[in-house]
Amino acid sequence: MDYERNVPSVGQWMLYVLVAGIPIVGFVMLIVWMLDKTNVARKNWATAMLLWMIITYLIIFLLWGTIFAMMGSAMQGDYPTTM
Repeated sequence: MDYERNVPSVGQWMLYVLVAGIPIVGFVMLIVWMLDKTNVARKNWATAMLLWMIITYLIIFLLWGTIFAMMGSAMQGDYPTTM
């Protein structure tokens, strides 16, 4: 079976992680690798990385939204006073 030839080496994994870390290119390459059916290990890894990336971006978006909402509220003076 071709399983032994499809197992990425340590150097290939390092290259995959390096390419996935490049901002726009990495996102595109994760999608390409996710849709590739020739290497199952890389496909599963790319799918997991893409899901983690989406989850992380959503959390960051929610945190920044909360920070900006708090700043906007403070600038409008909608905070309780102690006087």
